[in-house]
Amino acid sequence: MEKKSMWKPAAAAMVALSFMAGCGSTGGDGGQKAAGTSASPATSTAASPAATSSASKAPTTINVMFRGKLPDSVTNIFRDEAKSRFNADLVIEYVDDTVYAEKLNVALAGGTTADIVNTSDALLAKKAVESNAFLPIDDLIASEPAFKDLPKQYLGKINGKVYTLPAVKGMPSAIYYRADWLKKLNLKVPATADELYQMMYAFTKNDPNGNGKEDTKGFIMFNNFGADGPFWNMFLPGFWTNKLYWYFEPDGTVKSSYLLADDYKAALSWFRKAYADGVLDKEYILEKGQTREDKTFTGVIGVNTQQPQNVFARVAKVQASNPQAELAVLPPIMGKYGSNYSAKTFEAAGYYIMSKTKSPDIAKKVYALIFGPEGQQIRAYGKEGVTYTIENGKMVFKDKELETKYNPATMYASVFNVKPAVPEPMIEKFIDQAKGELKVYDDPTPIFSQSSTYTAKLADIDKTVQEYSNRIIMGELPVNAWDEAITKLKSIGIDKMLEEINAVVKKGQ
Repeated sequence: MEKKSMWKPAAAAMVALSFMAGCGSTGGDGGQKAAGTSASPATSTAASPAATSSASKAPTTINVMFRGKLPDSVTNIFRDEAKSRFNADLVIEYVDDTVYAEKLNVALAGGTTADIVNTSDALLAKKAVESNAFLPIDDLIASEPAFKDLPKQYLGKINGKVYTLPAVKGMPSAIYYRADWLKKLNLKVPATADELYQMMYAFTKNDPNGNGKEDTKGFIMFNNFGADGPFWNMFLPGFWTNKLYWYFEPDGTVKSSYLLADDYKAALSWFRKAYADGVLDKEYILEKGQTREDKTFTGVIGVNTQQPQNVFARVAKVQASNPQAELAVLPPIMGKYGSNYSAKTFEAAGYYIMSKTKSPDIAKKVYALIFGPEGQQIRAYGKEGVTYTIENGKMVFKDKELETKYNPATMYASVFNVKPAVPEPMIEKFIDQAKGELKVYDDPTPIFSQSSTYTAKLADIDKTVQEYSNRIIMGELPVNAWDEAITKLKSIGIDKMLEEINAVVKKGQ
């Protein structure tokens, strides 16, 4: 089923997760055709006769306020390409994430010469558009071959126009596990919540590492549950966004999964049993992201969650403790509300062209170069012959800084139809294992943020959810105490919040 716009009925559609191995990725050789691309990325940004004739003119300066830092070799490639193709002097100002918001505010107030800026704040972007601070790029989308064939769901619009390119397509948070433990214990790949529990129980009780000690656990989760949707969604509908668990009714009405008393209590009962049996690591209440990862890497935990392409980087870390360790990704589990895997439709590049730019046409060409498919390739590993060569089917980097930062997994989530210079079969295997039904949704933040109750009361709602959920899971409160939690959520204002959100939805904002 084709995914529809989020703010229409049946928006949170169920679709087939159709990651083609080796497709939808970024990688390549800069201006030349990258290995495996369906068309040369250079086609969309190559110098036109007009651009060539303008070479005799004074170059146009284009300033990009870039979040973070690219290796010098990559910066130089972009500068050279911008100069040779568009007669543009590309100035990239690298800004640390800790001060980017402050510098962006200065740019929006007209205090800098930045032509291209970044923000991941959807509400801020919407306000900037409404104050005419950003240029629409619909003409760029229509004219560039690399962009005009993008699926429409990847082109997020603000007030009916496109202002930023997409960067990565929705990839689900999936469950991955120790496949070598599964084999050792002669278990089958689980297909239901009960079977998953039995596998994790065996990981806890049946000595999967063979050391004669009961020193392993089935799984661990965050104490705020945000990354654990694949577990919760075996029992509930919905998506986690900014500490709110929400879902759509068939008519498009937004509701909260917290208020589905029986289903939420079913999920709590499953976690509560796991905690009591020792299947859920009892230190989960203290967990931070890195300690959660470390317990997986050192062989304490047998099951975790991660996007399938990102499991690749964890293989080497797990094998550092046990060279025979194997990881695999679990296919989606079908529960009462369908697949337990969900993903945002896409993540935008988040870079915008300022309306005040003196050369909008050149700014758009530079923008297309840096943030289009070719730019994704260059940012990932530069240009063949310049920053790397391919020898015996492997990439050999000339730039050690770039080699350290290069992660092939990032390219497999690209919205553009390009392939990495050297495909990684293990990543393709993990993506293939995650195939199946997937629930997709658009980022609701611009909508939710228009609710004054959401803005004012979300922290109180989240605090109540965490307190009751954790105390029930740890056995401090009975499962039926969730009814009391719902009463408290209503007193805080969750019904009013949903009413305000749905008023915005109804207006079609």
